[in-house]
Amino acid sequence: MECICIFLPFCVVFATVAAVNSVQRTTKISTTKEYKYQYLDEYEIPAQGSTTLTFKVKACNDAHLAIRTPEIDPLEIVIGGWENSRSCIRLISQGDCLSINVGGVLSCDKYRVFTLDWKGRDGRQVSLSLGNATSENSKTILSLPLKFRLLNVSIGISTGFGSSGEWLFQDVPQSAIAEMTEPEKEVLTTKALIIIITGVALTVPAIVAATIGILLCLRYKRNRESRTNIENSQYIVSKETDGEVEHDYAKLTEFSNTIEPIEPDYLSLS
Repeated sequence: MECICIFLPFCVVFATVAAVNSVQRTTKISTTKEYKYQYLDEYEIPAQGSTTLTFKVKACNDAHLAIRTPEIDPLEIVIGGWENSRSCIRLISQGDCLSINVGGVLSCDKYRVFTLDWKGRDGRQVSLSLGNATSENSKTILSLPLKFRLLNVSIGISTGFGSSGEWLFQDVPQSAIAEMTEPEKEVLTTKALIIIITGVALTVPAIVAATIGILLCLRYKRNRESRTNIENSQYIVSKETDGEVEHDYAKLTEFSNTIEPIEPDYLSLS
């Protein structure tokens, strides 16, 4: 029980690691079975200047993306539609499919990673890849050339047609960092540096405190065991062997000789 305190510094270390990792915060959004778009502008997704968006989604079927700009109506990307049997890109909501991929790509139980890209052909192409675009295992499943450019886009998400969904988005995509201006990069770097310095400042004392706690705990246990051994050697004068009690008469005599005799009260009558 006395050793529980040594775990507290480790809790500080784990909290520090979490703080460092929070430089890129993950935003989780849930969508219902109602087919209705929820735009991500309030979450500052996608990051300003970004032309790609990597996300995770867990849904049985019909995960939808909408891409709109101030100049055009939303394009629609259907992921795992028609009971998770195919995906497609449409120029308008519920319009004709102009790019189609056949096969199930969603899961009811596991998050699937996708990357949306609208930077191809000078902004005149939209594509969807299964997996993170920076991974070697990434595979483009949908691609559509456009006659117009996609600039200053807003992204909407929806599920429906019997399926709800859970979405995970990174707060600051790496592509957005690469395209930031120098002042924006300096601000982000400064924030990350502050978090890292704070983490180091908390971690070093935590490690020292944990080491001291372990040493104190070991010392306490060693002293306790030593004290217990002394008590046993002084007071345990018998043992049971095969159901019979054997007395250590030498220890019993030694122990008895250390007891000062007490005269009965009747001998001290005046």
